[in-house]
Amino acid sequence: LLAGLAAELEQDLEIVGATAIEDKLQEEVPAVINEIGNAGIKLWVLTGDKMETAINIGYSCRLLHPDMVMIKLAGGEGGSGGDPEATARQVRLLYRHFARLTEDQASFGHWWQKVASRLPGAAARARGETEMDGEALPSLPAPLLSAPPQAPAFEDLTSDHLALVVEGSALLHIMGRAELERKFLRVARLCRSVIACRVSPEQKRLLVRLVKLGVEGAPITLAVGDGANDVGMIQEAQVGVGISGKEGRQAVNTADFAIAQFRFLRRLLFLHGRWDYRRTCKVVLYSFYKNMVLAFILFYFTCFCGWSGQSLYDSWVYAGYNFFLGMPILIVGLFDRDVSEKTALGYPSLYMSGRENMDMSLKIMGGWLFQGLVESICLFFIAYGCAHIPVMIWGSDGYDDGLWVFGTTVYSCLIFGMLMKCGFLTSSWTGWSAFFWFGSLALFYLFIVVYTAFSYLSYDFYYVAYVMMERTIYWLLMLLLPAITFLFDAFVYAVRSQFFHNPIDHAMEFDRGYSDDAEELERRRRLSTYKPRDRVATEDLLERQTPFPNFFDFIRVHVNLGALQQLNQTTSREEQKEMGITDTSRAAREASVSRGQSPLRRYDSSFAFDHPTAEYGPGGGRGRPGAVA
Repeated sequence: LLAGLAAELEQDLEIVGATAIEDKLQEEVPAVINEIGNAGIKLWVLTGDKMETAINIGYSCRLLHPDMVMIKLAGGEGGSGGDPEATARQVRLLYRHFARLTEDQASFGHWWQKVASRLPGAAARARGETEMDGEALPSLPAPLLSAPPQAPAFEDLTSDHLALVVEGSALLHIMGRAELERKFLRVARLCRSVIACRVSPEQKRLLVRLVKLGVEGAPITLAVGDGANDVGMIQEAQVGVGISGKEGRQAVNTADFAIAQFRFLRRLLFLHGRWDYRRTCKVVLYSFYKNMVLAFILFYFTCFCGWSGQSLYDSWVYAGYNFFLGMPILIVGLFDRDVSEKTALGYPSLYMSGRENMDMSLKIMGGWLFQGLVESICLFFIAYGCAHIPVMIWGSDGYDDGLWVFGTTVYSCLIFGMLMKCGFLTSSWTGWSAFFWFGSLALFYLFIVVYTAFSYLSYDFYYVAYVMMERTIYWLLMLLLPAITFLFDAFVYAVRSQFFHNPIDHAMEFDRGYSDDAEELERRRRLSTYKPRDRVATEDLLERQTPFPNFFDFIRVHVNLGALQQLNQTTSREEQKEMGITDTSRAAREASVSRGQSPLRRYDSSFAFDHPTAEYGPGGGRGRPGAVA
């Protein structure tokens, strides 16, 4: 009724006055917020503005969309923030209402979906969600554990059409009560956007702390602020970003990163943040890998020397291992780029590589451990076989060359193999990459040639390098063993990229131009439309190509707009009002039908009425101010 009256009244108005906001939105704020959402980052807005202002700002910056189902959690008027029990009742109603549309994929798996579809209510009981406290709740529609025929498959369900707006007075009654905090987080995690209005600086900090400690999976929180009111929030988050502006430099002084405008957050996250994360993962994995291979080889040798503790390498040569291999991987950590700047900024969904733990996880570490084990076996036992088979005696005088020659031969092959591995990890070669790669190899040979030439430096190692490099078998092994390890890495990469490829592989191919025009357009379309939360994508982005969430990841909850609307339609308006649910998409359709317009038309938020209208509002395509009749 209200929507129809507003649509009838807001016609042919003459603007006689307009309101102005002191701090208008900065440049490109809506675009950056949209890209943050496309990257799969859950965005919460914590502000001291009142609810109506916060909602209209949400529409202005595209944090809210007209087709969203809005949940309002208001605490009431007055200094005490209304009735605490009314707030608790609303939270419990919301929790019970939306729990019927969720499945806990990470904890229960696909097998539980089949069981839950046959046992209505069993999912809630299994998760310990039976209501044992508070007053009795009104009966609601039957649980939707089995999707209706017109609903899409479970893998297609998303939470992109839910928004939660909560007042600070409501948070006053929620914070500090473990049961309400848990249920509030459950509802909030269903929503694509969360707006907390009328919150104090302390409530901002506590909200960040609640998300950081209360959400399963230990999420990484990032807080962005520009004033003194945001200092506590910035300090509480794992990553703090301060914006220097009119409100002083208090936020900047306490933040981990400082930017001049909000739009620079795009480069901080999707460019430098993503590049640095992937570089750091490579450096960490490679550092563990090269030391694992070294330790494995020493372990194999110990088996042949009676567990006496005898080293295979000279002490000075052994000590220089990380010195010879340190700079090439450091250059990778400083300059490596898997995709160009244009591609990284053009497709925010590529940020999913860090969010989905595609570069660093227990599974990835296990794969590197397995490769290190295989390659260490090749490096040691092939060289050992060549040194001890009678027909392969190295010396022309019929004698073998002793421990240090054999050990330095294995060590040389190890150094070359690790440099080959580092080169294989390098996505973009620069002049510095080539300089330090070849320079490290030259430095190793320069060291052993100089070190072995003086007997007073090491009597046991005297002239070892010269004897070693006189042997033909040494140069054969120097080519053969690193080539074997390189081919093994190439084989593993080829299998993964051909049969288990992911959007990052598509982006790298697209970025390097490995496609004709038709393929380029198709890859561009796939990259721009790919959503990290989607479980079914195009043919080349199947479920098996995206990393399956492990037990320690976020619990994935997916809600479908159609199922929500169907559930809301079976719930009375009084029950929806009691829960604070506002289905703005239905209000928009009613308004459009009453005016004889297409229901597909885009609607903007109105200042005068809390519903979408077609003509006025600060949050839409026209961006016109609220009309005053």
